[in-house]
Amino acid sequence: MQAPDVLVVVLDTVRADRLATYGHSRDNSYQLSAIAEAGVLFEDVTAPSSWTWPSHASLFTGHPPWVHGAHRSLSEEEGIQLPGVPRFLPMREDLATLAEKFSAAGYQTAAVSSNLFLEPSLGLTRGFGSVENHAEDPQTLQAALAQLATPSDKPLFLLVNLMSAHAPYRVLESAPFSEQHRPHLQAGGAASRLALERGGHTTAFIHNSAGDLPIDVMLASGQTTLTQAELQAISDLYDGELIRLDHALKTLVHAWNERGGNGVLAVTSDHGESLGERNLLGHGTTLWPEMLRIPLVIAAPGRLPAGQRI
Repeated sequence: MQAPDVLVVVLDTVRADRLATYGHSRDNSYQLSAIAEAGVLFEDVTAPSSWTWPSHASLFTGHPPWVHGAHRSLSEEEGIQLPGVPRFLPMREDLATLAEKFSAAGYQTAAVSSNLFLEPSLGLTRGFGSVENHAEDPQTLQAALAQLATPSDKPLFLLVNLMSAHAPYRVLESAPFSEQHRPHLQAGGAASRLALERGGHTTAFIHNSAGDLPIDVMLASGQTTLTQAELQAISDLYDGELIRLDHALKTLVHAWNERGGNGVLAVTSDHGESLGERNLLGHGTTLWPEMLRIPLVIAAPGRLPAGQRI
């Protein structure tokens, strides 16, 4: 068979149990479910880490975090420094990456992302022929569409990372269950300590300061608890972001089908997200199932039978 095009979509910060595809009650993943119906859905998938850096390094190398070495640095001098984030230890350079293997097999390789950690200087994208990082998902989506629309005499390996589900969570105007929280996030509203204006959008930000410490730190240390209104706002806005992601995925799949659609399409995540369970918010600090259980759906017409659940 001719070497297939391969599209890998990482829906950053998406936990499986919040997707309709995996049984969630809210219809927020129509396109992902359609991909699953055309291919294989893996029911029990555990991310190798609860945050981006080590999890993507495992995705790109096939090795667990304790082997590939991509971690936070415990030293103020050692490692790589990016603006506004801790220092990171680099991924081992002697481990072959997925992109290097595709390149060696004659593929055109490209990565487009909204995630700071896929910055080429960190080494995660070693082997990609082109790497684009954008501030927001709409720009990343347009870059991915441009890659899919570009003719080539080589098969394509394209990685797309979309960040809409990562905090801060935007109010989704088209979803009443999300829009209803806009007044709650205004000054004096029931969820106002989560409020953050970002790029002209009203959002809930789980790392807001509450006194001397961020809310998520105060929660984890038992210094505060979330109100029912705050929990509901976080839950509903997160579900709205999953709808936004699913719309982006639909656009990608349309372009993928226009290209031919007979390759391999894989959709997964790098980690999940705590939404108030165990008095925790966010990810990257502990290893509870809500931070680790992620989706994995693969469709490959002519190569994998449709409608499998494994």
